[in-house]
Amino acid sequence: MKTCSALALLLLSGALYGAQNLQDLIEEIDFAGNTPVLKDGGGFEIDNIKSDWEWPTTFSFPKGGLKTGAFYRVALDYDVKFVNWQGGNFLFCEGPGGVDDRPAFVSFASKPEKGRVELTFALPESDKQYRVMVTSKGGTQIAVSGLTMESVPIPEHAKWFFEKDAFAGMRFAPSNGAFFDFNKIDALLPREKYFPMVDKFGQYKYTEWKGKVKDKSDLKERLAAEKAFNAKAPDIKNRDQYGGLAGSSKNKKGTGRFALDKVGGKWFLRDPEGNLFWSMGVDCVGGYEFTPISARENYFEEIPEGEYRRKENWGMFFYAGWEYESVSFMKRNIDLKYGKGASGKYGKISAPRMKKWGFNTYGAWSDHSVLRENNIPYTLIIGSQWVRPLDSKKELYGYWRPMGDFFAEEFEAGTEKIARDNADLIKSKYCVGVFVDNEMPWQGKEGLTAEGILTCPADQPAKIAFSKFLKEKYADIAKLNAAWGASFADWNAFLAERDFIPQTEAGKGDLLALERKYYERYFEVCKNAVKKVSPDVLYMGCRFAGFGWVNPLCMEVAAEQCDAVSANFYMDSLEGMELPDSLKDKPVIVGEFHFGSMDRGNFWSGLQHSKTGGERAEKFKKYMESAIKHPNIVGAHWFQWFDQSATGRFDGENAAIGIVDVCDTPDYDMVNAARDVSQKMYEMRMGK
Repeated sequence: MKTCSALALLLLSGALYGAQNLQDLIEEIDFAGNTPVLKDGGGFEIDNIKSDWEWPTTFSFPKGGLKTGAFYRVALDYDVKFVNWQGGNFLFCEGPGGVDDRPAFVSFASKPEKGRVELTFALPESDKQYRVMVTSKGGTQIAVSGLTMESVPIPEHAKWFFEKDAFAGMRFAPSNGAFFDFNKIDALLPREKYFPMVDKFGQYKYTEWKGKVKDKSDLKERLAAEKAFNAKAPDIKNRDQYGGLAGSSKNKKGTGRFALDKVGGKWFLRDPEGNLFWSMGVDCVGGYEFTPISARENYFEEIPEGEYRRKENWGMFFYAGWEYESVSFMKRNIDLKYGKGASGKYGKISAPRMKKWGFNTYGAWSDHSVLRENNIPYTLIIGSQWVRPLDSKKELYGYWRPMGDFFAEEFEAGTEKIARDNADLIKSKYCVGVFVDNEMPWQGKEGLTAEGILTCPADQPAKIAFSKFLKEKYADIAKLNAAWGASFADWNAFLAERDFIPQTEAGKGDLLALERKYYERYFEVCKNAVKKVSPDVLYMGCRFAGFGWVNPLCMEVAAEQCDAVSANFYMDSLEGMELPDSLKDKPVIVGEFHFGSMDRGNFWSGLQHSKTGGERAEKFKKYMESAIKHPNIVGAHWFQWFDQSATGRFDGENAAIGIVDVCDTPDYDMVNAARDVSQKMYEMRMGK
């Protein structure tokens, strides 16, 4: 590993606090095997796109580690020429525990651009060694300059606030550097006076923002203000009952269902009337989030009772593996605002807002009672049958769940039953299409899944299926041995072997052919389950976690099996986004994107960051307009309708990403941005 200590003084051109001189903090810059190119003015360039590492470190510092017991602000100017992965570059602080020991991170530059990025974080006193790093999956070409670092010691009375276990069950705590202002560190309360930190409406107590509810009467005032706003705002023009472009059917007679069509070199949906339709949607409408309260009841000033509380037995991280109680402030606030029982009829509240604000689609995870109102088009999401995982000796990436064995006997029958159980929603003319699953743990490298299956035990259904495919091709085990350079005694020996991976060209080719069978099994079962219920409904795939996480072979099979391919793109913009070859002429729908805000009392700003509500509204417009102009994209859905709970959902996520907040108050910056985009949406799509 090469290092370059000569750059230390050149790189840091700004203020440095909490150290006697520069060398106290920065000893040398570590370039992780890359050779930097020095530039005039104290910057440098790095090109690591050909690195063998999946996440090559562009640079990290300081070599000796950061001093703990301090709060830091790090910033740098960047000029990104090329980035391999749609998620862009990441600036983060990390300790010896890797991803599990990462106090802060921020993403930037998902495409070539110039800018400045800032990261703030706290490091409680410990023996661990932390460093700041810049990385990007697959590598990047980047020029860096103007690197600055500030630090202040954490006062004795405030140290509890930054301890790892000070706050439980949240993706990010109030100590998150992007939320907490270290200029106010001296004003921090002692632990015993800080709690409860959440008021009776589920809002963080120690931050003020426009529209924050202080009393029940405020809820009625917010409702009156919204009615006045909506009455003053004109309806979106030239829309049919589905939100399609009125009068655009021409010679295309409506089929009574949503369909796909290519017009002027761009993909569109057509609504049941045959009019052109571009899906501008919001996920999770009417989906009341519950925040765990067990083991942290002291966080809350008042905890709603009765129907607003429930027992949970599934969770992640802090709440994994045990039963706990949760509460929904959102649901209770709706009943306080609109009247008892209103939370069970949210579709009547949301539909007129959707139309007035310019949205025409309920996205994934919108409550089924909302969808059954049949007054706003929707994309339905269902799950495939949960099956036994691949018991592989090879490490396979598992995102929300481990890699499943789709050759398991129950996979097909179980998935078909799930589709039948949702038949009324699938058959509705308001159903734009159906997603089956979300962000599956597809491996990023071709062949890795097949290798994983080969290292499974003999009773693994996928391995048994592989054996049958190979028998059909080779018939005799000796022919397989010759092709693979193997020495299996018989087909039973093939099943029993868990450590052999073929290295011959024929063997590698077979692995890809076998892996294709695995993908075909998954997508065919899911497609057939949906089409058996309603042959004319659109099957929109499994909502890939972007395309950077998925190998090309998997996407190729998805393109063959899906009517439209779905993916969740958390990026600054889709402008200039190149699709994989298999999707060059395929319609694509964006299942999720968002930008979080740090000024509404939530401690995390989501997967794409913004400091204020106004800033995120501008980012929303930029992203949505880039999606509308992309020839393949037929819709984009914002995640999500409500802000997440400040204290986190089942997995701790706690971002301010809603069109409305926890008290159902609209973010009018977002509403105005959505209306502006919607009014010119079809003209932009057609290039006018």
